[in-house]
Amino acid sequence: NDFTQGGKVGSKGLEVDMNANPCPGLNLIAGYSYNEAKIIAGAEGDFYSEPGRAPGGQGPQHLANIWGTYQFTKGKLKDFGIGLGGNYAGRYKVIDNSKTGVFYLPAYTLLNTSLFYNADHFRVTLNVNNLNNEVYYIGYWSINPQNPRNFAVSFAYKF
Repeated sequence: NDFTQGGKVGSKGLEVDMNANPCPGLNLIAGYSYNEAKIIAGAEGDFYSEPGRAPGGQGPQHLANIWGTYQFTKGKLKDFGIGLGGNYAGRYKVIDNSKTGVFYLPAYTLLNTSLFYNADHFRVTLNVNNLNNEVYYIGYWSINPQNPRNFAVSFAYKF
């Protein structure tokens, strides 16, 4: 039962995040990341760690997100709010080796929205996830279908 790990993986990329409150009640969050991962050195005869290829399950090279919420600060709608945003994931290699070939999962874009009431001691939220009912998959040496449009209600008590 001796095992010696062989190989070396390199990764280069960047990540940028932004959080802004341009006016009372409005909050914006956005982000982008790029990552390129490659096997630099591998164990001889191991097709899972061939130099120059991408390691399995590293995820998309390009990811982006944006989310905005507005909470009313005055009037009859005070403490009510709305949110809208989305996520983007670029196409990515799930498998990259000489025995099984190269397999990509397609890019996808999700839109999400929420309605909420945010009081001093509690918050109630209704979310609609995958508003555009996008068919999409994630994977790590596999293909895993993700949820179609779905709804979630949450309650938080603050103390």
